[in-house]
This record gives sequence, C-alpha cells and structure tokens, in this order.
Amino acid sequence: MLNEQTVDIDSNGISRITHSHDVFSKWSAVSKIEMINEYIFIFFNKSTGTIIPKRIFNSPNEVTQFYNAIANYFEAYSK
Repeated sequence: MLNEQTVDIDSNGISRITHSHDVFSKWSAVSKIEMINEYIFIFFNKSTGTIIPKRIFNSPNEVTQFYNAIANYFEAYSK
C-alpha cells in the first residue's frame, strides 16, 4: 500500500513518518537501493521498502544529490 510519508536521512539511518507511525531504520537494515525510471527505491527486504518519486524534488540535480547521499550512507554503513 502506498501512503504519503516524510523521509528523513542522516548518517544514523532513515526515518519514515506517516500519519499513523514513525519508523527509524539504521543503514545496516537497508538491503538495497535503486534508482529506476522516475523513482528511488530503498529496500529493507524483498517485500518492504520506501518508494520516493523523483517528481518531489525541485530539480534533477536535487535527485542526484539525494541519491548520492543515500548511496554513500548505504555503502558506508551496510558493511
């Protein structure tokens, strides 16, 4: 099910906030990240993840900056 959410990232992990819950996951809990077509996907396992549409960013540069940030955190903390 797709629900509107707020996603915050920092070096500690990723927070996902919806109208009904607030979930924090360390980067070590992320299994994979991908950028495909118009979306950025952050997977926690085969059936759970966060989908971030690129259209929420103000520019293609912001998309790239965000993706590079999560890729760097993922790479550094998933080992």
